[in-house]
Amino acid sequence: MKKIYLTALIIGLLPFMANAQMSGNYVIGSGGDYPTLNAAISALTSQGLSGNVVFTIKDGTYNEGMIISSPIVNAGKYSVTFQSQSNDSAKVKIISSGLVIGFSENPLNFIFKNLTLVTTNNTPVMSFFLDKKGNQQLEISGCHFIAPPNAPTMINLAGQDNQISKLTIEQCVFEGSSSYNLFVQMNNSDEFYDEAIENVTIKNTILSQGIFMTALSRIKNVLIDNISGNKIFNDAGICLYSQYDSISHITINKASFTCSNGGIFVSSIANVDFKVTSSHIVAFQEGLYINISNNITDVFIRETEIIAQSSAIIITSNQQIKNVVFKKVVLSMSGMWPNIVYMGANTINQMEWDSCYFDASKNNQAGPNIYAGYAIGSCSIKNSCFRSSTGSMFFQANNQIDGLLFENDSIINKSSSAMNINVYSGDLNNIGIYSSYINAPSSGIGFSSIKADSIHVDHVTFEDTWSPMEIYSSTTIKNIFITHSKTINSSSISLHANTNIENVLFEADSLFSSEGAISIESSYGGLSNFSVVKSHLEYEDNNGIGMECTEDIQKVLIANNSFIQKGSSSYNHLVMNTDGYIDATVRDNYFLKDGIGAGGNGIEIYNAKNVTIENNILEASANNVYSSFIDLGGKDNQTFNQQGTVTIKNNTLKGYSDSYFIYLAYLNGNTVIENNTINGDDNAQGNGVSIYNIKGTLDIARNNINIGNNNGETIFDIEYCSPEKGRVYNNFLSGYCSYGIYCYESNNFDFVNNTMSTSFSDSSNTAVYLDCNIFSCKNNTFMNNIFYQYGTGTAKWYGINRYETITKNTWKNNLYYRNKDSVSFAVVWGNSQQYIDSLTTWQKNYRQDSLSFSMKVPFINDTNNLHIACGTAGLDKAIPVGYVTFDIDGQPRAAKPTLGADEIITAGSTLHYASQVICGNNPVVLDAGFFAGATYAWSNGKNTRQITVTAPGTYTVTISSGSCGTITGEIKVDPIQPLVDFTAEKTYTAVEFKNQSTGAVSYLWNFGDGQTSTEENPIHIYKSIGTYTATLTAYAECDTLSKSMVLDFRSIGLEEVLEAVSLYPNPVSNVLTLSFITPVDVIIRIFSADGHLTGLYKMDEAKETAIDMTNYPAGMYLLQIVSKDNTTTRKFVKE
Repeated sequence: MKKIYLTALIIGLLPFMANAQMSGNYVIGSGGDYPTLNAAISALTSQGLSGNVVFTIKDGTYNEGMIISSPIVNAGKYSVTFQSQSNDSAKVKIISSGLVIGFSENPLNFIFKNLTLVTTNNTPVMSFFLDKKGNQQLEISGCHFIAPPNAPTMINLAGQDNQISKLTIEQCVFEGSSSYNLFVQMNNSDEFYDEAIENVTIKNTILSQGIFMTALSRIKNVLIDNISGNKIFNDAGICLYSQYDSISHITINKASFTCSNGGIFVSSIANVDFKVTSSHIVAFQEGLYINISNNITDVFIRETEIIAQSSAIIITSNQQIKNVVFKKVVLSMSGMWPNIVYMGANTINQMEWDSCYFDASKNNQAGPNIYAGYAIGSCSIKNSCFRSSTGSMFFQANNQIDGLLFENDSIINKSSSAMNINVYSGDLNNIGIYSSYINAPSSGIGFSSIKADSIHVDHVTFEDTWSPMEIYSSTTIKNIFITHSKTINSSSISLHANTNIENVLFEADSLFSSEGAISIESSYGGLSNFSVVKSHLEYEDNNGIGMECTEDIQKVLIANNSFIQKGSSSYNHLVMNTDGYIDATVRDNYFLKDGIGAGGNGIEIYNAKNVTIENNILEASANNVYSSFIDLGGKDNQTFNQQGTVTIKNNTLKGYSDSYFIYLAYLNGNTVIENNTINGDDNAQGNGVSIYNIKGTLDIARNNINIGNNNGETIFDIEYCSPEKGRVYNNFLSGYCSYGIYCYESNNFDFVNNTMSTSFSDSSNTAVYLDCNIFSCKNNTFMNNIFYQYGTGTAKWYGINRYETITKNTWKNNLYYRNKDSVSFAVVWGNSQQYIDSLTTWQKNYRQDSLSFSMKVPFINDTNNLHIACGTAGLDKAIPVGYVTFDIDGQPRAAKPTLGADEIITAGSTLHYASQVICGNNPVVLDAGFFAGATYAWSNGKNTRQITVTAPGTYTVTISSGSCGTITGEIKVDPIQPLVDFTAEKTYTAVEFKNQSTGAVSYLWNFGDGQTSTEENPIHIYKSIGTYTATLTAYAECDTLSKSMVLDFRSIGLEEVLEAVSLYPNPVSNVLTLSFITPVDVIIRIFSADGHLTGLYKMDEAKETAIDMTNYPAGMYLLQIVSKDNTTTRKFVKE
C-alpha cells in the first residue's frame, strides 16, 4: 500500500537545545511564557517532554500556523494540551493554513480545549500523521472548526504501522468543508500491521459533514452520541470500514443528520455488534448499510427514524446474521428501490422487531426482504406496521425457516402481496401470526416450501386481499391452525400440498370472500384431521369450503359454523371429493343461499365412507335455489364406495330445490336418513329424498318431508336400490308432486308406519309408482301407512308397470283417504293402464292390502302438519313391527300402535322415562317429550312440556289430548353421592394406583414427590427410596373429596434397587442415562447382540451416570449391571 504524505510542511526536530525538557503549565500570548504559538511549539519540539504539558492560550486572534513534529520524549506516556484561558472558544481564534501534527513511535496524547480553529485555504483544519508503531490519543473538546466550503476535511488522521487508542471529540462545532469533518485512515501499511482504531467518542457535537473511519485491523469501542448536522452532508453520514478484522462495540445515540449519500455504512471481515438509538437520519441513498464477510451479531436499533432515497436498512453477511433487534424504529423511502429493509446471509437467527413503522408505500417501493442461503429461525416481529407499494415483505430461505412470530402487526401493500414466506428446497416450521392486520390487493400471506408444519394464525384480519392466505407444499402440510381470524372482501384461504395434509383447524373465524372461503387441495395425497368449527363464512363465486384430494379424506369435522352464499353463481357450500374415501362429520351448521338466483349444492360429498351430517340447517332465501341441499355418494357418484356408515339426521332443509333435497348414490354399508325436516317453498320443483344404487342396509325414519306446492317431482325417489334391507318408517311425507314414492327397479324395502299427504294436478300423477323390469321390484312391503290425497286431481294410489310386480310385493294394513272426488281408491298397472277403482277389488282380485281400509283422516292443523287428531277410529290397529319402537316424535309405540308415523295418546297408557341425577341444588331440566295438541300437568303444579327442578324426588307428568284421553309417566331424580377411594400396588418403586371413586368428573393425584397426574388410574415410579404420602382428590359436580395413603420404600433391598433402574432414552442416539433410586456401587457392562463386550464402566456410590454412545454402531445391545451379589440385564437400541 502507498503511504499518505501530508501536503503541509512538517518541521523536523530542531537542533538540540540545552534547555531542560518541558513539563507543567505554560501560558501563550502577550506577557506569557511564550508570546506566540510558534514560540511555544518551537520550544516543545526542541526541548521534548519529561511530563504532561499544558499550554494556556490568552484571548485573542493568532494568525500563525501550528506545525508540530514529534517531540523528544522521555520514558512514559505524556499529554500535550492547548486550551483557551477563558474556557470560551470564541475568545481564542487561531487562523492558519492548517494545524499539522506528526507522530512517530512516541505514544502521545494531544488535547485541544475551547479553541476556534480556522483554515484559510482548502486544507484540513487539523492534520495528524501517525508513523511508526506508536499508540496515539487525541482529545478535542469545546472547539469550533471553520473551513472554506471546498476544504476536503476538518480533521484528518492518517497513519501507518500505528494505532489510535483513544479519540475524543466532544462539544464541538464544525462549519464549512466539502467532505468529512472527521477522516481517520489507519490502513497505509505496506505490510499488514495491527493498525486499529479504538475507544472513539464523538458526542454533543454539531457537524457540517460526516465521519469516516477505516483501518486495516479492528475498529472497536466507538461511541457517537448526541451529534447533529447543520447542513446537508455532501457524502455519507458515518462510515466505518475494517479491511481485515472486526468492527465491534459501536454505539450511535441521538444522531441527527441529512446526507447526500448513505446514512451509516459499516463494513468488515469479521463480527460486528452495533447499536443505533434515538437517532434521526435522512439519506439520499441507503440509510444504514452493514456489510460483513463473516458473522454479524448483536445489531440493536431503537427509537430511531431513517428516511432514505433507496433502502432504509441493508444488512448482509456471507455467513450468519444473529440477534438483530429493531425497537420503535421508523423507516421510510423517498425514491424507488427494491426493499425498505434487506437482510441477506447464509443463516439468520434471533431477529426481533418491536413497535416499528416501515413505510415503503410510494414510487413502487417494496417491503422488507429477509433472505438466507440456508436457514431462518427464531424471528419475532411485534406491534409493528409495514406499508409497501409493490413488492411484499419476504422471508426466503433455501433450506429451512423455523420459528417466525408475528404479533399485533399491520402489513399493508398497495398493489401486490403483503407477505411471502418461502423455503425453496426445505421445510417451513413453527410460524405464528397473532392479532395482526393484513391488507393487499394480490395476496395476504403466501407460504411455499417442500414441507410445511406448525403454522398458527390467530386473531388476524385480512382485508381486500385477493388471496388472504395460501400455503403451498411440494410434499406435506400439517399442524395448521387458523383461529379467531377474519377475511373481508377477499377470496379463499387455500392449502395445496402434493402429498398429505394433516391436522388443520379453522376455529371461530369470520371469512367474507368474493370467491370461496376455504380451499383444500392435495394433488397426490389425502387429508386427515381437518376441522372448521364455530366460524362464519360468506362467499360468492366459488365453494364455501372445497376439499379435493386423490387419497382418503379422514377425520373431518365441520361444526357450529354459518355458511352464507351471496352473488348469483352456482357453487356449493361444502364440497369433499377424492379418489380415496371420506370419513367426515358435518354437524350443527347453518347454510344459507342468499344471493340473486344462486344455485349449486349445499353439502356435496363424493366417495363417502363414514359420514355423519346432523343438526344442520340448510336454507335458501327468496329467488335462490339449491340443485341439491345434500348430495352424497360414491366416487364421482358413479362407483360404489367402501363399506361404512352414512348418517343424515336431525337436519332442517328449507327453501327451493330444482333437483333434490337429499340425494344419495352408490353407497355400500349402513345408510341412515333420520329425523330430518324438509320444507320446500312454493317454487320447489325437485325431489325430496332421492336414493340411487344403494346397497348394504338403509333406514329412513322419522323424517318430516314437505316438498312444496309447485308440482315438484317426487317425495321419495328410489332407483336401482337393492339393500340387504331397506326400511322406510315413521315419516311424514307431503307435497304437490308427480309422485309420492317412485320406486324404479328397487328391491327389499319396508315402507311402514308412514303418513303421506299428496296433491296432484292430473291423472298421470301417482302416490306410489313401481317402475320395474321382470327381474326387479320385489320383496317390497307397504304396511301400516296412511295415504291422504287432497286437491282436485284424479290421481292414482299406485302405478305398477307389470303384473308380476304385484305378486312380488306386499301391501297390507294401510289407510287410504281422498277428500275432493268420489274415487276412493285407484290402482293402475301394466302397459294397458288397467284401472282398479276400489279397495275391495284390489283386495279381492289381487289379494293385496288385507286389513286395509278407506276413511277420512283428520289432522290437528292442516295438510302439512300430519299429526293425527283424537277421535280417529281404527288408528290403534297397526301391526306391530319389531324395529318400529318409537314414532316420529320419539315417543314409544303402544302395544296396539297407531297407523302412520305419529303415535297418538291412548287412554290409560304409561310413559317410561329414564331416571336423572342431581348434584346438590344444581338445576336439572326434565322433559316430558312432544305430543301434538297435548297439555301437560306436573306434580309440582307446572303446565309446560319442560320443568326445572333443584331437589331430588319423583316427578309425575300427566299428558292429555282431548277425547284421546291421558297418558302418565314418572321421572325419578336421584342425588349424586360421590365417593373417593383408591388402592396402590407396589412393584419395587413403581406403584400402580387403582381409582375406586364414584360420582366424580375429574381427578388430581399428588404423589408426594412433587409430581402430579390427572389420569384416572396412573402408574408412577418414585425416583428415590423414602416415605411418600400419595393423595387423590376427586372432583364431583357439587363436591370435592380427598384421600391420602402413606407409601414406604425404605425396606427395599439392593436387588430391588437394581431392578428399578431407569434407562433412557431408549432408543438412544448420543448419551444413555442410568438412574437408580438410591446410590449404588456397581459395574456396568455393554455387550453387542452377538455377545462381544463393547463397554465397561464403574459407578461408585452414585445414583446416576451418563454413557456416551456416539461412537457405538447402530443396533441392539445388552446392558448388564453387576453388584457384589446381584446381576440385572436390560436391552436397549442404539440409533
